Amino acid sequence: MRRILVTQSDRAATHGMTNVLRDQGFEVENVYNTEEALRKVASESWDLVILDIRTPQRDSFEACQYVREHTTIPVVILATQGRDEHVVKGLNAGADDYLVKPISAKVFLARVYALLRRAGRMREQAQNGMLKYGDLIVDLDRCQASVQGEPVKLTASEFRLLSCLARNPGRVLSSRSLVREVQGYDCSPQEAQRIIKVHVHNLRKKMGLDCKKPPHILNVRGFGYIFERRTGPREENVNQILT
Repeated sequence: MRRILVTQSDRAATHGMTNVLRDQGFEVENVYNTEEALRKVASESWDLVILDIRTPQRDSFEACQYVREHTTIPVVILATQGRDEHVVKGLNAGADDYLVKPISAKVFLARVYALLRRAGRMREQAQNGMLKYGDLIVDLDRCQASVQGEPVKLTASEFRLLSCLARNPGRVLSSRSLVREVQGYDCSPQEAQRIIKVHVHNLRKKMGLDCKKPPHILNVRGFGYIFERRTGPREENVNQILT
């Protein structure tokens, strides 16, 4: 049975969503403050974390960032406010999705199942020891990478960075968490940004990951990097309204 952790400050508001999830066969546990939620994340195994917040607050985004830096658990922010700055802040903090209430139960469940499917595919690939994105293959068992069938000579640090990003496609990973993964120690956010910037530059140069074909390693300003596996060209105009 898949387990979902729901964090919500309003007990009454949690009731309806919890029932919807439990009717689908999920095991759901509710907590009502971020400190308790983080203890649960650190000590137990979860398939999904939902941060249900009525008003976007600093501690909610910090909780999301903590989960993303320390685990690969999918995270959904469910909020009553959906202004662009709130959505961008939530996604930059590491959320896999940002949903705005009111939202129909059907749409909510569809998004939940989509995230769980993606997480399941990534776990299966990682267990098989091979990640494949277009022309890029990352062999986790042999610590090797190839592009269009040609092996690419990477340092140990570069390979650890690539494999960490490739295991978490579509997720923003902070420079600080990447340093811990790549270098094995912690440092200030400023130092982490400098270290990872150099490694990413070398990866892009050696593997051609800054070209127009997927995948890409993209910078998320002020936070870190994201491994993007889109199959079509990237549209740079992000100010358009989708109807």
